[in-house]
Amino acid sequence: MSHVVPIFRRFRIAAQSLTFLAVANCGAVTIRVQTADGGALAGATAICVDQDSVNRETRQTDTRGELVVDSLSGYSCFIVADDAGFGLATSQALAQEQGPIIVVRPWAHLEGVRTNRGRPIVRQQLAICFDAKAYGPNLRNILINIPRLDSLAYTQTDKQGRYVFSRVPPGALQIYERINHPAGTLIPVQNIELAPAEHRTMNIATKGRQVIGRFELVDESTAQLDFASCSGNFQGGLQREQTLEIHADGSFISERVEPGTYLVDDLIERFGTKRLALVDVRSVEIPAAAQMETGDAAFDVGKIVVRKVHELQVGDSAPDFSVTTLDGTPLRRSDFRGKFVLLNFWATWCGPCVAELPAIESVYRDFRSDPRFAFVLLSLDAERKKPAQFVASRNLAGIQGFLGDWSNDGVTRRYAVFDIPALFLIGPDGRIVARDLDERNVRTTVLTALGSH
Repeated sequence: MSHVVPIFRRFRIAAQSLTFLAVANCGAVTIRVQTADGGALAGATAICVDQDSVNRETRQTDTRGELVVDSLSGYSCFIVADDAGFGLATSQALAQEQGPIIVVRPWAHLEGVRTNRGRPIVRQQLAICFDAKAYGPNLRNILINIPRLDSLAYTQTDKQGRYVFSRVPPGALQIYERINHPAGTLIPVQNIELAPAEHRTMNIATKGRQVIGRFELVDESTAQLDFASCSGNFQGGLQREQTLEIHADGSFISERVEPGTYLVDDLIERFGTKRLALVDVRSVEIPAAAQMETGDAAFDVGKIVVRKVHELQVGDSAPDFSVTTLDGTPLRRSDFRGKFVLLNFWATWCGPCVAELPAIESVYRDFRSDPRFAFVLLSLDAERKKPAQFVASRNLAGIQGFLGDWSNDGVTRRYAVFDIPALFLIGPDGRIVARDLDERNVRTTVLTALGSH
């Protein structure tokens, strides 16, 4: 049995993924659908997508090009896709307008030839997705996830490797392709930005090759660990993401990996259950096929060492750490022996972290006069400047520690922190009192802990 591992990801997204902010229920809303020159689009079909992008209802605009919804609350976005073109507006954007409008712009056209190492790739399925940097992670895959739109989002190369997307939404986009290993997985191959009504020819040429290797556990007592049903994330230095197919014995395979240097560093998870192993940091050099006598043969990266994850549980000893504060002062967990410590892993680039901070800080301010209580924040920003500016601008309370770039940090590994925000309460004896705290339960947890001593 084999399973998918995304490899060489550029960005980590917190488990609490960035979702659309709630839109207040302000009653019925009239949305005007119009062309770029202001003309009303009567009889246009609008797709109303809910917050989870699961339920999608359709509505027709009236003779004035208007549609009425009971409320914007509960919807993530509204999409119009017909002969006139494509339009998309989030409920947040519409709520900020006095007269909510969806502007429909003419379709773009994209075609070209897909090759790898100079050879056409035939019968290759390609897909169009929105660029997550421009549209956000929630909208990236919306074209391929909505049945009414997936016929526009997908195409397939012919015997000469030629592909055609006859109707493409204008804007910042990514082209993905479905690869054989792992079967059914889409990986990005090209970024592009198209103007309304633009007709562009763009050849997609890569120099990728097949790569194989094996994960091996260093702890002999866990050497029989079954890697089946596992997934993981590796960070790396290429311009495109890669993926792995991982097998039960730890062997893996990846297709069309571009030449270059990769930094392998992340974790392996079992789908829907728990994290299994951490990957030891390792640099891997993938040479171009032309540099090797084996030509088309797969390149074997050899053994990649992984270590069993020990996730901290309530009652476990909290690992000590020795870091510095944002101003360079030494900071150790053991400095707070005899106190309850609310320990928060965060970063300024993490939306959920920033959104949660006011509620957590409020708890600290309410209990800060208690000498038995301390609040320590550990920033995973790459540079000190950003968290320092953020803390100063918001007059953020607490002791501000700095870990630096996540891929080079060891404290998160010892605490088995793979998603942020991550909030722990550590007791006076240095043991974990609570983990996985958030703004909903942190106040009650701290109050109960302080009241019990």
